[in-house]
Amino acid sequence: MNARLSQHLTLLGLCSMIFYGVMLGTGKLSIEVMPHFVISAVIFLTSGRLMRKGARSQEELDKEEEKRKKQAEVDWEWFTAMFNWTMALVVMGTLTVFLMKPLGSSFVQALKSVTPHAHYVDTTVP
Repeated sequence: MNARLSQHLTLLGLCSMIFYGVMLGTGKLSIEVMPHFVISAVIFLTSGRLMRKGARSQEELDKEEEKRKKQAEVDWEWFTAMFNWTMALVVMGTLTVFLMKPLGSSFVQALKSVTPHAHYVDTTVP
């Protein structure tokens, strides 16, 4: 019964919000009284949710908690290995970019001088 009542309260809250919006749109109510009406509609909406939560049985709550625990378990070995390999590739890529940049030039100058299908030649070897 609480589940049906919560649905009715939620529906009542939605209907009251629509009604108050129509009343404001047609000019029957002034903007000064709207906060009072909106607060009452929000109370209807939240009371429906609270009653729905209260209507759940303990078994349903236990099942939901078990599902959350199963979903929250993380495979730390896989996560650590993936993180280590990712960071190793990032470090190697960064070092490669630094080594390929010619000495005495900035990254912006090196990018401006690169053209497609042309090689960048530097006279000094690091």
